[in-house]
Amino acid sequence: MIRPAAFVASAVGVSALGCGLDGEWVDLSVAASTEAAVQEALRTHPDVVRSVTPVVTSTNASSTLARQIQQGAPADLFLSADAAWADAVEAERPVLDRVDLVTNTIVEVHADDAARPCAALADPTHVPAGRYAEQALRSAGRWPLADPVTFPTGPAAAWAVANGDCATGFVYATDALAAGLTPVGALDVRATYPLLLLHERGRPLFEALQSDTALDVFVRHGFGRP
Repeated sequence: MIRPAAFVASAVGVSALGCGLDGEWVDLSVAASTEAAVQEALRTHPDVVRSVTPVVTSTNASSTLARQIQQGAPADLFLSADAAWADAVEAERPVLDRVDLVTNTIVEVHADDAARPCAALADPTHVPAGRYAEQALRSAGRWPLADPVTFPTGPAAAWAVANGDCATGFVYATDALAAGLTPVGALDVRATYPLLLLHERGRPLFEALQSDTALDVFVRHGFGRP
């Protein structure tokens, strides 16, 4: 089977595990905030990975991945950063199985020396991290922000604060941890990450990512158990 090159080229990140011999592979589409955790979690199950190799992992905002899958992009599993985009895929594609894999929270982070007094967050019009941040800030009476700067993914917003491009950020706890930022507070919202099985060949990975060893990896990266 030939995979559309446009899908791979449009992903924020594409990585491969293993070196399959039959010319086929498993496509795993994951929210950008989960990339490092997913890769490490899969390494805790080398036998499972070898049984389905190669595994091609594509990362981007959940909204971008969901739209690509809706348009026919190859995906055997989809790990979404929120239920709404998982629901959107399920409405248009057959889903063999679904489980809420992990959870996340939105935290406030500050830069020590920032170039400008802006507030970084993922684009709330379609990126789950930004939408959750806006929801929580509205509930707290802190929306709209005085000088918001939006980013295409949650990790990008976190790194904008870590690099001193913005003084403040409202990002996933996991992205703050990955960027070396210490939260100054947490917002009252919790994100749920559904994992969708879209093709039977992805079931070994679907099961492996739910194992205790894999979930322990997610917890070390700042995620919570559902």
